[in-house]
Amino acid sequence: MCGLLGFIHTTGIDPDQVSSSISQIARRGPDHIGLTQIDQGSCFAHARLSIIDLSEKGHQPYHFEHLVITFNGMIYNHRPLRDELRKSGYSFESSSDTEVLIKAWHLWGPKALAKLDGFFSIGLYDRKERCLFLCRDKIGKNRSIGENGVAGWHSHLDWTR
Repeated sequence: MCGLLGFIHTTGIDPDQVSSSISQIARRGPDHIGLTQIDQGSCFAHARLSIIDLSEKGHQPYHFEHLVITFNGMIYNHRPLRDELRKSGYSFESSSDTEVLIKAWHLWGPKALAKLDGFFSIGLYDRKERCLFLCRDKIGKNRSIGENGVAGWHSHLDWTR
């Protein structure tokens, strides 16, 4: 599964810390490493393991209008949700569940979570509202840390049998 992380720092992001953290999640996703600086003090990074959409159009962090998302997991019902979103006027450039997820959030806001069938950990930043959302399903694992004015989080799903 993919690796994702985010940083929020009151005085700006330390590029060395971000680089070090990305190297720690890189093993989680060998297909692409993505980094988006949201503003001076925050960023998302994503190590992608391509499963649903193998093309570059599924790379993350993913942007749509004022939303930025990094997502780990799988949305099983992404096809019916895609059809529902098309009926509301949305079009799609990829076959990824990430694009469905961000457009579902765009239409329904946090209520989109109730429509999801799957397992996931989500970091979503709304630039218009200046609000960060960290979400997970009931079985996901999302670790967060905070220290010396730094709030960071990272996520990866580990399955034990």
